[in-house]
Amino acid sequence: MPLYPYLQELALTDNYRLKTFQRTQQMKMMDPFSPFSQLTTLKVERMENLQSLSEVLTSLISLKYLSVGECPKLKFFCDGIQHLTCLQELQIRNCQELVDIYDDGEGNMWQALKSLRILEFSGLPRLETLPDGLQQLTSLEKLSLCRCKSLVDIPQWIHNLKSLQELHIWGSDKLTSLPKEGMRQLTSLHTLTIGDCLFYSCDEDFYRLDLQSLRILEFTNLPRLEALPAFLLQLTSLQELRLHYCNSFVGIPERIFDNFRSLLQKLDIWDSHKFTSLPVEVMHQLTSLQHLSIRDCPNYDGGDGNEWQALQSLRFLHFEDLPQLETLPAGLQRVISLNKLTLDCCKSLVGIPGWIGNLKLLQDLTISGCSNSLTSLPEGMRQLTSLQELYISHCLFYKGDGNMWQGLKSFRILWFSDLPQLETLSKGLQQLTSLEELRLYNCNSLVGIPEWIGNLKSLRTLTIWGCSNLTSLPEGMRQLTSLQTLSIRDCPVLKQRCERETGGEDWHKVSHIPRLYLFGAQLQPSTSSSARGKIFKTVRRLQLCNK
Repeated sequence: MPLYPYLQELALTDNYRLKTFQRTQQMKMMDPFSPFSQLTTLKVERMENLQSLSEVLTSLISLKYLSVGECPKLKFFCDGIQHLTCLQELQIRNCQELVDIYDDGEGNMWQALKSLRILEFSGLPRLETLPDGLQQLTSLEKLSLCRCKSLVDIPQWIHNLKSLQELHIWGSDKLTSLPKEGMRQLTSLHTLTIGDCLFYSCDEDFYRLDLQSLRILEFTNLPRLEALPAFLLQLTSLQELRLHYCNSFVGIPERIFDNFRSLLQKLDIWDSHKFTSLPVEVMHQLTSLQHLSIRDCPNYDGGDGNEWQALQSLRFLHFEDLPQLETLPAGLQRVISLNKLTLDCCKSLVGIPGWIGNLKLLQDLTISGCSNSLTSLPEGMRQLTSLQELYISHCLFYKGDGNMWQGLKSFRILWFSDLPQLETLSKGLQQLTSLEELRLYNCNSLVGIPEWIGNLKSLRTLTIWGCSNLTSLPEGMRQLTSLQTLSIRDCPVLKQRCERETGGEDWHKVSHIPRLYLFGAQLQPSTSSSARGKIFKTVRRLQLCNK
């Protein structure tokens, strides 16, 4: 292996490279720097015969990032890392036989890691508890324990990790509780994630955790979680609450947000099959809520509308895969702070109400995968004077009433994707003089682009993909003097007509566009040999792969 004394990043991915690496470590150099003395990043992966890290960790005095993964025979870990005094991040993943991550009982090995900020143990089936020496990692900010199936407890001494800000625990089937006294002293902890565990039938002390600094709490795939625990009442700093894939979750108790009604900013409820609604009393307390996402909840119908009136800070609303949702809740029209609305895979949605025009601050609207009954947008859309982006996909939407486009003076981005009924573009679109980006994906019934497209004087990007029946472009394309990029893909006839080399009939309509992409190939003026040589003078990183 060449002697690179200034090498900073290295990945070892098989046993042959390991031997070469070791031989290089043993060499003496005339340069004042020894081999790898400047190395800051080392990844050791898929070493089938590696049994001890002492074979690798020698003279790596500058190492800051170490990742060890998928080494099936690795059994001994501690020896060698006591010299990594600059180490900031350590990851150990998918080492099935790793049993020795402990030390001499006095923590001397871990004590040397004064700079360690991030520690991840993942896929270590033999890990039963945390090494006692870890309590000396006073600089540790993030601790992740993932898929450690034999982990049975978190020691009380975790409170010694005074700098700990994030704690993530996933897939530890035997872990039934967190240490009450140890957790309450983690005064810097702001993020707690618990997933794939059986916590909530085991330990009532967990309900009484006193985490005054906690800002983000996530529960994921907890099959026994039916309601939020009472300890949430003590989390006066909580800003984000995420409930993902908790199929037994029924709802939120009315008094749960009493103490922090003005602080919670983000609420996610995903894949909770028994969840039916948010109580009016709860919604009225969420006066600071800015982000609400409800996804894959088959029994949720949006409520009667009254509960939405208090959400005067709501900016982002995401509804996805809600089969009971037939229309938007009427109370939503009073949430005038809303900036972004996403409706995805709501199969029963029959229409967008005309009052959507009351959402004067709405900037981004996405409608995707909704029912066959949704074929157009209401005329009230014209009142959305702040709307900048509209995405419509996988619907039977055909083109919309031309009048609805008149008031959209701020409009910049329009996407039509997978619209089988779209045959042409609505005449009203020519009024979108501020439009900068138009994308047409998989609209197989689209047979023509109107001549008036030349009126879109601000258009900079036009993408046409998968529109197989579109066979030509209009002369109006020549008027698009601001157009910088035209991309055409999976449109065989149109592609041929736009080719310069074959004298395509539409080439004169697109020849003025600086970046023209046909099937992924960019057409541009030929480059002289001297110009090509200059291209590589600024290259800083080059990777060639056998693909």
